[in-house]
Amino acid sequence: MSSIDYARFALILQRCKEVADDQTATAQLRAAYHEGLSAAAEMYLSAHARVVEAEREFEQRNAHFAEALGALDGLYCSVRLVVKEHFPDAGLPPSLLDCPTLFEKAIAVETLLNILDDSLVDETWAAKEANAPFAKKAPLIVRELGEAVMRSGPLVVKLDERAVAYAPAFERHLVFKRAVRQACGPVSGQYQSIHWRVAWGKEGAGPVSWGPFSFRAPFRTW
Repeated sequence: MSSIDYARFALILQRCKEVADDQTATAQLRAAYHEGLSAAAEMYLSAHARVVEAEREFEQRNAHFAEALGALDGLYCSVRLVVKEHFPDAGLPPSLLDCPTLFEKAIAVETLLNILDDSLVDETWAAKEANAPFAKKAPLIVRELGEAVMRSGPLVVKLDERAVAYAPAFERHLVFKRAVRQACGPVSGQYQSIHWRVAWGKEGAGPVSWGPFSFRAPFRTW
């Protein structure tokens, strides 16, 4: 799975538009969006929407993957409780049943596995969990899912198109973010709602993300 949080970036771009179109926005701020970010953002959001649709079609054709991941829920919840004792801020959904799509389930599982892998050398609890049933069963399912995705021509094409659209949108988003910081201030709701590190994990300010498929929180938080 990709290390880029594409869905969260899509949400940030939507919030950028909301900030620019707000009645309190200055003329300079609106110009910074519509002359700088708007076109690249629309291209990215369109590409992302096509990926979401392609993923939905993939899931319909491969329902057994969702069933296999769902069967891990009890094991997942048990390991998650242990991880949260050591990493209370780790963004992990309480249950795989809370993840409505196949890929949200996969990202939650993979994120939990990555935390175990990263802690394996120095933490005895992680070594114990790495030898437990969850860590034995989950990697095989995730790997088989990844291989199936790579064999799915239509989905791979859409993923590649989104990856191409990401870079210019991200660069222009950084420029717009600086303009928002200058116009509204670093502690403003406008700035925090489009800031990757600040906006997430605060109640009312954004979704708690556990990977590229994040809970969609309401927009406007100022």
